[in-house]
Amino acid sequence: MAHRLRNLAVAAIGAAMLFALAALAVAAAPVQGGKYKGTLTGQSGERVTFNVSSNGTKVTNMRVGPYPPNKCGAGGQPPKQSSDTASIKRGKFTAHISYRSTTGKLIAEATVTGEFLTNRKEKGTVKGTISGASQCTGSFPYTTKA
Repeated sequence: MAHRLRNLAVAAIGAAMLFALAALAVAAAPVQGGKYKGTLTGQSGERVTFNVSSNGTKVTNMRVGPYPPNKCGAGGQPPKQSSDTASIKRGKFTAHISYRSTTGKLIAEATVTGEFLTNRKEKGTVKGTISGASQCTGSFPYTTKA
């Protein structure tokens, strides 16, 4: 009986270690100094681009567009985009983009959540929100590669 319990304990510890290793393997390190480019899934005209700092700890110059991603569509002159620097932690990041009209009025925002993968790849989701039009809010998957 004691031998059997010991075997179960060893098996449980082994399984826990495998799960821990699998969780660590999901997110990979970004390419230091890399320039990532891709598109929203199923929307070849909507680009996703960003840079990774030379030490691999920050995402900079995040851009999605030319228009803010949303479920209602867009037209006219593409708005100006700006984004804050986002920290990379355990191979993941969350970045925020503001879209402004030519007069400087905030017209849309996007939140980008991303995860670095192996082979210079990265994937994530962009949630776009148009000011005053909550019915247009949507989440869109994307992929990039350095």
